[in-house]
Amino acid sequence: MKTDEIALTFDCLGEQLVGIVHLPEKPQTRGLLCLIAGGPQYRIGCCRQQVLLARRLAANGTPVMRFDYRSMGDAAGTDPGLDRRDDISAAVEAFRRAVPSLDEVVLYGGCDGASAIAISGWRQPGVTGWILNNPFTANEAAKAKVMVKHYYLQRLRSPEFWKKVFSLNFDIRESAASLLRILQKSKPKKAKSGDTESDPFDPARPFTERMLEGWKRFDGDVLLLIGGRSLVAKEFDACVAASQEWQQVTARDSVQRAVMADADHTFSEPSAREVLFDVLIEWFERKMQKPTEQG
Repeated sequence: MKTDEIALTFDCLGEQLVGIVHLPEKPQTRGLLCLIAGGPQYRIGCCRQQVLLARRLAANGTPVMRFDYRSMGDAAGTDPGLDRRDDISAAVEAFRRAVPSLDEVVLYGGCDGASAIAISGWRQPGVTGWILNNPFTANEAAKAKVMVKHYYLQRLRSPEFWKKVFSLNFDIRESAASLLRILQKSKPKKAKSGDTESDPFDPARPFTERMLEGWKRFDGDVLLLIGGRSLVAKEFDACVAASQEWQQVTARDSVQRAVMADADHTFSEPSAREVLFDVLIEWFERKMQKPTEQG
């Protein structure tokens, strides 16, 4: 299908943001809004992932918008951190102006872009779905457990490790101290008194708690995209495994989990990226399809 790529600017609390809309000749009424992750990125996404995805979807009739939130890429302003509610809201409104036929919007983000969606994506009217790619949690206890399971245990199975040990080129004392520090971090911290009584979206609260609270409040469909070689994804899984509340929200019927065993954190290899796109597009078309009206 013929498509156009339209550059636009729009306002967010007095600051100018920049976006690109991929507009099909005959746009569907459901569109995809892409959020970039933090770090040295802008609206093309890591490994040009968002550009390639947007063009694939638009060719199938799905309008897509990708944009720079405040302080990123060509956007002005100060980094809003993980609470990007104002940036998301401004982008949704700009997307609707560019594609007046839109009825529904699906939010897509990877790493801390996925975290930002979980924190703020439930607030946006007309947002009916989330697609979360390797969500970022940065939980010290979860990260420590992942390190023990996926680093230290693998090292013990490595012939190179034992060669170092038997050749006396291995500092056993320092390695043991490092492992002890990791094990200490793996113990979950007890909540401080009064934490449960504060605003659940108070910026002073751990962002994973705000992610959980946002997820509880969202009643749309969610697709979890997991790269099997991503340590960030393994940290997310460890965070979920350590919390009954996290297990409850991720076990909802509205949540689908897709694991791509050979993919790294950014789906940087072309073969992994193609599998990612196929899974995402199939879910998008199936989950976002309105049920047929009964006569």
